[in-house]
Amino acid sequence: MKPGQPILTKQRENTVRSHWGRAIGLGAIGYFLTSAILVADNTKPISAEIKYLFRNPAVTVWATLIAMLVAACAGLLPALIAALREYPLPSRRARWKVRFLGGLALLLFGVFILGHLSVTDDIEMPVAGHSAKVMSITVVIFLFFLAVLYGMCAVAAAVDNLDENRPAADRISDFLKLSSSLQWYVLIAGLIVGGATLTTGTLQTTVSSLNPWTRTTDLITLLSPMTTLAYGLFGSAVVGLYYIPVYTALRSAGMKLRDDILPVNKDTDDLISWYERRTKLETLLGLNKDWFDSLKTGFVLLAPLAGSAISLLMGKAQ
Repeated sequence: MKPGQPILTKQRENTVRSHWGRAIGLGAIGYFLTSAILVADNTKPISAEIKYLFRNPAVTVWATLIAMLVAACAGLLPALIAALREYPLPSRRARWKVRFLGGLALLLFGVFILGHLSVTDDIEMPVAGHSAKVMSITVVIFLFFLAVLYGMCAVAAAVDNLDENRPAADRISDFLKLSSSLQWYVLIAGLIVGGATLTTGTLQTTVSSLNPWTRTTDLITLLSPMTTLAYGLFGSAVVGLYYIPVYTALRSAGMKLRDDILPVNKDTDDLISWYERRTKLETLLGLNKDWFDSLKTGFVLLAPLAGSAISLLMGKAQ
C-alpha cells in the first residue's frame, strides 16, 4: 500500500458520504415542502386536510407522486450543478439548441398547464387552491428539466471541441467522461418526463374519482386518458430528439479515436493480436453498442410511455 493511500481513501469515503447526505437531505426537504404546500388550506386546519387526503386513496397517490418527483429533483440538484459547471456552452452557436429544446419542453409542460386552465369552477379538485399550487410546482420541475437539456447541449458542444492533439490516454478519459455525462443527463430527463406523465395521468384518474357523476371529457379537456398517452409519446420524443444526434456524434468521435490509436493495417504481422486489442478498445469506448442497446436509454425512452400506459389502464379500470 502506498504512503498516504489510506488517508486518500478515507477522504474519498467522506466526500461520497457528504454528497449522499446532501442529496438525501435536499430530497427530504423537497418532499415535505411539497407535501406541506399541497396540504395547506386557509379555510380549515391542516389536520382536517390530512384526514381528507387519507380518506381519498387516489388523492393520496397523486400527491405522493408529485412530492416524490420534486424530492428527486431536489436531491439531484447538487449533482446537476456540478455537471453543468464541468461542460459550459463555449459559444453562442450552440445556444440555439437550448432555445429549441426549451421551446419543446415548454410545449410539453404547457399542455399540463392549459389543462388546469380549462377546469370549470364546479369541478372538485384534489386540493384547495389546486391550479395555483400545481402550476407553481410544475414551473419548478420545468426549470430543472430545462437545466438538464442545457447540460445535454453542453455535452454536444464538448464533443465538437474534443482536442485531438492530447495523448491517447487523456483522449480516452475525455471521451468516457462525455459518454458518462450524456447517459446521466438523458437518464434524469427521462425520469422527469416519465414522472410528469405518470402524475398527469394519475391526476386525471383522481379528478374522475372525485367527480363520479361528471363525464371525463367535461373535467379536464386536455387531460383525458388518450391525451395523457399522447403526452407520454411527446415526452419520449423530446428526450430522444436530442439524445440520438448527440450520441451519434459521440460515437463518430469514438470511432475516430479508435482509428487514431489502432489504425487499420492489413499488412500487420500479428493480425489476430491487433484485432483483439481493437475489439477491447471498442468495448471500452462503448462502440459495440447502438443507441438503443443501453439499458439506461431503453428505460429513458420507454418510461414516459409506461407512465401514460399505466394511467390509461387506471382510467379504464374505474
